Amino acid sequence: MPQVLRALLPHSPLLIDEIGKENKVILKKTENAYQLVAKELKEKQVETIIVISQHGEILDDSFSIGIAPEFNLDFSEFACFKKRTSLKNDLLLSDKLLETINHEFPLTPRPIAKLDHGSAIPLELLSQGKKDIKVLPLYCANNLDWKTHYQFGLRLKEFIDQQTKKIAIIASGDLSHRLKVSSPGGFSPKAVKFDNKIIQFLSEPENASDKLLNLNPKSVNEAKESVLKPLLVLLGIIGSNYKTKKLAYQDDFGVGYLSILFNH
Repeated sequence: MPQVLRALLPHSPLLIDEIGKENKVILKKTENAYQLVAKELKEKQVETIIVISQHGEILDDSFSIGIAPEFNLDFSEFACFKKRTSLKNDLLLSDKLLETINHEFPLTPRPIAKLDHGSAIPLELLSQGKKDIKVLPLYCANNLDWKTHYQFGLRLKEFIDQQTKKIAIIASGDLSHRLKVSSPGGFSPKAVKFDNKIIQFLSEPENASDKLLNLNPKSVNEAKESVLKPLLVLLGIIGSNYKTKKLAYQDDFGVGYLSILFNH
């Protein structure tokens, strides 16, 4: 079975030692969640991590895929200049993916050597001590709607299930950025309700995708989230045959950090 691990993980820069510093201890539950996922990656001998993000230089009308031979994990935008280990791209898998579905969905290859923080933070935390692991970064599209992202995920499922290597799929995203007065997006009284809805919907596998697709766009915009599109791609990939294992949810910094494993 190619899909050996599927997860939704947050991408708080505070999880990086040099950035979080004394604040990192506050996110201990989320850090523990990452450690658990990293342990499973090792135990299941994952060969490639597919990470789905909606950050960075994403395109308006096309999904995109990183095709540089290696990817640099660079956190200089957070005043962290420590050199990180570069990660190898799974060029064979990315070539197959482009050949297989590029005529069905807009999918643009991009020679991006520096990963966005939405991709780099999960990969930094999950790849430590795994010298041979390869990565494949996929990016959402600004103007393509939620349904198209879900359908893209359904097509990716067909592709991934035909592979022979062991693959982990990570959706990188944060829930509402408006949970507290100190939140990056300011406070919204609807933010907590939004996060609770997402958590509840994901606990109902048979209906999760339909409920997410039928969210009120105004409530999603109000929440200032960065999770819905990556999550819909992920749900398309894994289907409705899963059991959620909620590892952590934290809102200490006014942003919803949700960590979930989707088990077979």
